[in-house]
Amino acid sequence: MRGQERSLMVLLILLLLFITLGALASPVKPTDRNAIVARWDADSANKETTLPLQQRLEKAAWHIEQGQYAGQANKHYGRARALLSPLLTSQPFQNDVIKNPFTHSYLLYLWARVLQHQHQFSQAIEHLEHSITLNPNNSAAILLKANVLLTQGQFAQSKQTCAQLVGKADLLLTSACVLEVGANQDQLATSYARLTQLLKPKTLHSNQQAQDWLLQLVAEMALKLNKASEAQSWLAKGLNHQQDLAQKPLSFIVLWADIQLSLGHEQRVLQQLASIVEHAGFKDDALLTRLSLAEKPTGQLDWQNLLAERMALRLARQDTFHSADIARFYLDIAPDPEQALYWAEVNWQQAKLFDDKHLLHRALLMQNNAD
Repeated sequence: MRGQERSLMVLLILLLLFITLGALASPVKPTDRNAIVARWDADSANKETTLPLQQRLEKAAWHIEQGQYAGQANKHYGRARALLSPLLTSQPFQNDVIKNPFTHSYLLYLWARVLQHQHQFSQAIEHLEHSITLNPNNSAAILLKANVLLTQGQFAQSKQTCAQLVGKADLLLTSACVLEVGANQDQLATSYARLTQLLKPKTLHSNQQAQDWLLQLVAEMALKLNKASEAQSWLAKGLNHQQDLAQKPLSFIVLWADIQLSLGHEQRVLQQLASIVEHAGFKDDALLTRLSLAEKPTGQLDWQNLLAERMALRLARQDTFHSADIARFYLDIAPDPEQALYWAEVNWQQAKLFDDKHLLHRALLMQNNAD
């Protein structure tokens, strides 16, 4: 999973600030390993497309939320797209949407979420700017715009967008938005120090989702500074008897695995991630990669062979969407300097965060050592 995907955990907060849904259920995790969990429920999908406008928006938002969990992205983002697309193209729907600028703003924000997931960043920015014009107090759209700009390496613009949140969003979240930009602008140590001060136990966010994002952000900074033990301690604050690792979003799980691998806890990764992957239906590339890395010292090849099959499919499709995963495969699992550099460069064309830069640096170093 690339740096931009971790960064996109900010989307959890966007839902908090804007989407007025009830309790959001975690995805169902079947006990039977042979159960079919990735099947498209046609009847359910058809019923959703007949929902009135407001319920349609709420259902799309719910699907986007569910898409954050392991093995759920393809199914739920597809459903969200099917719900939202007619609202942007159908004249009867357009008439209802345009009547209310706040509803229109919300629709554009949700659609930008779908575009961002598909790495259509320029289009997402266009829709977000329109959304903010319709409702200047749309904190969710402002946060998402700052995040997309950050992903594209437009750091100054991203920081300016974060500043627009002053007076419109929680001060802690606004500060974290700014510090995340700084961490990607060669100010990692300073940003980490400031964020740790903000996240003293008494100031941890009362909302579980917001707290998870903040803890993930500070833990990721610690890991980048080679402070894996501190990173583990921060992330552990979001894990308890009420919410274990399997109930966390995919990006949280991936960061947890990276921290454990950095600490040499390969068996812990194999034990916990294997269970999550086996119950997820679709096996995410990022989790297969971490399982393969944990498996390497054991001499086994089960996860590595499964990942190799997945990468062969990605290559056959020239799947630039997963370019970071392909680059890492050729860096760490099946070393190939030429392929690693090619896919790291493809990834760099799309995203320019700290992790993307580090990935490219590693690929260049491998290529130089091979010459």
